[in-house]
Amino acid sequence: MKKVFASLVVVGLAAGAFGCGAGIPGASCKFNSGQVADVEGSAKDFLTAAMDLKKTNDALQADWDVEIKGMAGDLKVDPAGGEDAVLAKLNANVQDLKAKGQCTVEFSADLDAAASGSASGDAAGSADSSKGASGGGSGDATGSAHADVNVKFNLACKAEADVKAELDVTTATVTAHFPKLLGISVKYKALTPKIQAVADQGSKVMGEVSSNLKALPEVKCAVEAVTGIKAEAKVSFSVHAEASAKGEAKAG
Repeated sequence: MKKVFASLVVVGLAAGAFGCGAGIPGASCKFNSGQVADVEGSAKDFLTAAMDLKKTNDALQADWDVEIKGMAGDLKVDPAGGEDAVLAKLNANVQDLKAKGQCTVEFSADLDAAASGSASGDAAGSADSSKGASGGGSGDATGSAHADVNVKFNLACKAEADVKAELDVTTATVTAHFPKLLGISVKYKALTPKIQAVADQGSKVMGEVSSNLKALPEVKCAVEAVTGIKAEAKVSFSVHAEASAKGEAKAG
């Protein structure tokens, strides 16, 4: 998995060295405004696949931001800190509950069931890099939906009265937000091969359209969008989330 993300960085740097339309007089980029330019051949195939991924990512990211903001509000932390801030606070809460409330933690998340749902949703898309992982020609966000993960979280406390407020908030926020956040995490893991395939295709197409002043800026913008998808943090969330929910996360 680490090799996949490292490869995406390399492809992204190749496109970023030029920027969208950089050095091309009068060049503009329709891709960033949600349009697939009227180009032909492999460039068209790549732009369509990249737009599908962009729309999928935009939808998932919007859902992610809502859940993180909700958790941050519950836990009274700055939402700008993202998932790291909410998980750090959750971990601190659970450790406090274990120490002061003599609480034991039960946590489980059925990631496999959610993964099966994500895989089914992506069945129409191809992860073949020679095809640009196309999932249809419309550019719609096919497969952007994610299945909530079945999460079980329970804190049994011998001294519950001493920690009641903290116990209620901690239990409520995990119960409310983890099913969706973990579902999105599973979805990004399922999308990772497709992201890599589309990025690889974009790298190849950039070479093919190097002298095409109409297609080149569009392809560069699309490559930057695909390699800019922050999948790694979402994929690793499930591991960090479980450790935090159990109060077992390590500092740093």
